[in-house]
Amino acid sequence: MIELKFLRENPDTIRKDLEKRKDTSKKTLVDEALELDRQYREKLASVENLRFRRNQASQEINKAKKEGRDISKLVKEIKDIPVRVQEAETEQAKITEKLRPILMSLPNILHDSVPYGKDSGDNLIVREFGSCLLYTSPSPRDRTRSRMPSSA
Repeated sequence: MIELKFLRENPDTIRKDLEKRKDTSKKTLVDEALELDRQYREKLASVENLRFRRNQASQEINKAKKEGRDISKLVKEIKDIPVRVQEAETEQAKITEKLRPILMSLPNILHDSVPYGKDSGDNLIVREFGSCLLYTSPSPRDRTRSRMPSSA
């Protein structure tokens, strides 16, 4: 899975990698993921601002109580903040539900040494280890299976 921070900082790298893979259909997913990330970050900022305002208003209420001033206006203002925070968090969760499958469907970045190619036939053999053993007779495991009684 592509990390969201990497996607945000390097969208062109991911697009070029998708071209290298000949998977241009997923290019639109990059733009979609970036847009969902932008929306998520906006909601996150609004939630943080609302929480900051709630804390600030709570301090103002305490200060007003100590000074003996009227606090009804501040209480009204602070009353609807938890509902707005809950709504924004719900929207954040929906955005995350949409974003996660998109990130999961984007493939990892190919190494620079990986050749362009249509299929595995275009791959280059860099090195081989040992020799290839070809068995002409069945393996011992196959003979054991043939002697086992069938469960019927």
